[in-house]
Amino acid sequence: MINYQKDLFNISESQLEGFFVGWSRPLTVAQHFKILENSAYLVLALDTELNQVIGFINALSDDINFAFIPQ
Repeated sequence: MINYQKDLFNISESQLEGFFVGWSRPLTVAQHFKILENSAYLVLALDTELNQVIGFINALSDDINFAFIPQ
């Protein structure tokens, strides 16, 4: 089952393994966690059977007029 959550509550760095594979300079899980921590908004897709984050989207925002979803 896939659950979605809008925060990092009960999420550990180890649950973020497997992202950025194949990048020439892949981010570490610690860097990925910090990016999510510093995001204005985020949604995580959590596979409850694996207890692993399998997808995410994050946005940076000025909380007034603009938001940016990085790729």
